[in-house]
Amino acid sequence: MKEPFKSAIPVLELIERYGFKAYFVGGSVRDYILGLPINDIDIASSATPSEIKEIFPKTIDLGIEHGTVMVLHNNHSYEITTFRSESDYVDFRRPTSVTFIRSIEEDLARRDFTMNAVGMNRFGEILDPFEGIVDIEAKTIRTVGMASERFSEDALRMLRGIRFVSKLGFVLESDTYQGIKDNKHLLTHIAVERIAAELDKLLSGYHTSQGIQLLIDTEIYKYIPGLPDKKAALLELSQLQIHSLFIDEKWALFSHLIQKGEKEIKQFLSSFRFSNKRVQQISYMSKWLSERFRNSWSIDSVYACGKETALQVEKIYQAYQSKVDSFAVDRLQAIIDALPIHSLADIKVSGSDLIEWKQKKAGPWVKDVLKEIETEILNGRLENDNEVIKEWVTKCSLN
Repeated sequence: MKEPFKSAIPVLELIERYGFKAYFVGGSVRDYILGLPINDIDIASSATPSEIKEIFPKTIDLGIEHGTVMVLHNNHSYEITTFRSESDYVDFRRPTSVTFIRSIEEDLARRDFTMNAVGMNRFGEILDPFEGIVDIEAKTIRTVGMASERFSEDALRMLRGIRFVSKLGFVLESDTYQGIKDNKHLLTHIAVERIAAELDKLLSGYHTSQGIQLLIDTEIYKYIPGLPDKKAALLELSQLQIHSLFIDEKWALFSHLIQKGEKEIKQFLSSFRFSNKRVQQISYMSKWLSERFRNSWSIDSVYACGKETALQVEKIYQAYQSKVDSFAVDRLQAIIDALPIHSLADIKVSGSDLIEWKQKKAGPWVKDVLKEIETEILNGRLENDNEVIKEWVTKCSLN
């Protein structure tokens, strides 16, 4: 058994030493079966939170009312959740209450998809009561039990299913697909922040195109804030090979495809409750991407855009074009390398210097002169040196 399971085996051993059962469960087991990289592991146990806290001296209460305790053991942290069953869901997201149980099979029965309803003991033996391995091998996403029941319990599961298509390249089983189509309206009960988090994960997948196409085919996009009138842009995005782009680069491209002004783009991004900083960064990339479609890079545009953003925008532009233009990248890098300054802060004079040299009171003229100096330096007509600039300023009749 490989890491990170190997380091966690002593945790399972200790729980079992006290007479309880413990398993690795969920997505980590699925990814282990698929041979994919594993970051976090989840542990489920028949021990209740109070019993886990008696076994391990160092714990942190996370969602203890739902059975989850964080255990600190051998310089690692592990989330351990008690086997549980769930009551009726009244808000299409969470059960009104949970009941701690001793059966791993009953615990797995409440999970979303068969591929996630698998457990593994410390010996690497798989527990698979819902034939999740069969579906994993068939690359199929199927709900545990009736799709309509699973989705009416937690409407976010519909987006999770599509997100797993984007991540894994699997296909939705027919009843699961139909369940999304029939219950898509329930997504209106889910908080925007939760929906946005799933969209981020969907766009982060290697098979993004398939995921976006499912948003269209199931018409679930009509119930996602910001997307009801964006079918054309979604369709165009689904036809592009954009797996090489980072998540915010994909959002910038999507924003460009919407073909709206900067104000409308910011409103669109804000509808997902992104942070103001993130909205600014994505809309800025989108703005310069639109400029890149109109013109090639120049010294002025690269300087105004900023070198980091310019490189990102070129990457997005080439992804849209479905080609790698190494000449264009080399030309952009050459412009960046040739820039004498990268911002106003790089200029070797300050506003105070100008006031002293011109013997004038502070005012708007200072900003204007600094702008003229910036332009002269950028275009190679003035050396970025304090004494050289002083001579130029004192000789010129500026403002």
